[in-house]
Amino acid sequence: SNSLLLIDRGLPFYMPFKAIGITFGAFFLLFLFISLFTSRLVIVEQLVELIKAEEKPKPEPKASFLLSLFALICIGLGYTAVFHSVEAIHYTDKNYVLVVMAIGVSFVVLGTYFLFTQLSVYVLRVLKKRENIFFKKTNILTISDLVYQLKDNAKMFFMVTIISAVAFTAVGTCMGLGNSSMAESESPFAFSYKSYNNNHLEKEHLKKIESELQDGEFHFKRVTYSIKQIPDPLYNSNILSSVIKLSDYNKLAEVFGFEKESLKDENDSVVIPSRKVANTKSNQKNFQFLYRNIKKDMHVNKVLTPKELQDTTVTMIIVPDALYNQMIVDPENHYGQYSINGFIVKDWEKTKKVAEKIETALQKDIEGTSENEQYTFSSLIFTWLVMKQGYGLASIMSVLIGIVFFTFAASFLYFRLYTDLERNQQQYKMIAKVGLSKPELKKIVSRQLALLFFLPIAIAITHSTVAFMALQKLANFSVLGSSVMVLICFLVMQIIYFY
Repeated sequence: SNSLLLIDRGLPFYMPFKAIGITFGAFFLLFLFISLFTSRLVIVEQLVELIKAEEKPKPEPKASFLLSLFALICIGLGYTAVFHSVEAIHYTDKNYVLVVMAIGVSFVVLGTYFLFTQLSVYVLRVLKKRENIFFKKTNILTISDLVYQLKDNAKMFFMVTIISAVAFTAVGTCMGLGNSSMAESESPFAFSYKSYNNNHLEKEHLKKIESELQDGEFHFKRVTYSIKQIPDPLYNSNILSSVIKLSDYNKLAEVFGFEKESLKDENDSVVIPSRKVANTKSNQKNFQFLYRNIKKDMHVNKVLTPKELQDTTVTMIIVPDALYNQMIVDPENHYGQYSINGFIVKDWEKTKKVAEKIETALQKDIEGTSENEQYTFSSLIFTWLVMKQGYGLASIMSVLIGIVFFTFAASFLYFRLYTDLERNQQQYKMIAKVGLSKPELKKIVSRQLALLFFLPIAIAITHSTVAFMALQKLANFSVLGSSVMVLICFLVMQIIYFY
């Protein structure tokens, strides 16, 4: 609980008898339903047919070129639809996005089914016609038997692949939620002190924050910049956009390691669109700057998208210092202008105690202020704590469900092996009598088992990788670390199970 939920004292233990009872009852009813349903589906053959079933030679599996091509087209269309739906989420109706995504997933599932039932068999049949491959050493035995193995196990492969892909994607996504990079996407600063007009406590508070960081032996950088707000002239006039002067932006650029900008004309500007509109591909180059005493036609020199400075919904407009200084703030609009003091701390994940001390000290001063709020203080560590605890339960449940799904997939493989055990033993005994050595026989068996174990997992990992890539386009934080870790863990488990 400490690492997943960041809870210091852990969680109390208790026995949820009601939940156990409901789960047991639900699974018992499900077992009865499946038993009755399965008995209706079993095809009853004549007794003679059942006795002679093992003696009948199996017909050679066939595969259609068109259906094999259809499998690749379906998977390709499915991947394309998923990526399109992710990109379209920023500028179109959410229902359209959900429909396109559902269609994409359906195409991938359909393509996966035909991949195992048609394409895999078709590829092996093509290999059989290549004499230089088919007649090389023990390939004649391996490929011939694999054709039957793939056809017999096609539906099992399909189910294992889909179940595994769902498990990988769910676990990887939930493990990515609540990580530190997700918190960093909310604010680039470990501590942020926002000060409004006439805040006579600002110097005292900043000194307090700095002294606490120094006492905690944290290395930090502080940057100060001011913001004035106007109705967004570029994307949505119903919301406010932040105006910042060029010299302040260049201070931020220096701290974060960005390239500094220059504006030669007073009508020039640089725009940092919000994440919500950053992917709308707006080509707007000119806009009208309206602010009380100012009415100016502006030109957009450059559009920047630094993740550290991009807000979720608010667009930032960088203007020349001269224009910014001309903007006279309405005295009655208390929140029309404010300054931000940002503290960048390298090891901000360890600043919990410092943050608690600062918040306690600043909270006392809020009680004595006027009805207009003079300052706000936020810390990244507390933002992360809320996220971590909010998504922690989802991570725990996804891991548990993922393990159940993976065990379910593994049991499919186990029962398939157990069902074919006696037939395989007889087959290998006959092959051994032909004169095949033990190392060669072991090589054939290992190849066939490797296909049985790793082909569904390989396809599932491919599907999950595409899902993670699509999610990364949608998310403001990195999912690479958690997704790679999850895929490696499941692959290692499968390798251990294989051996």
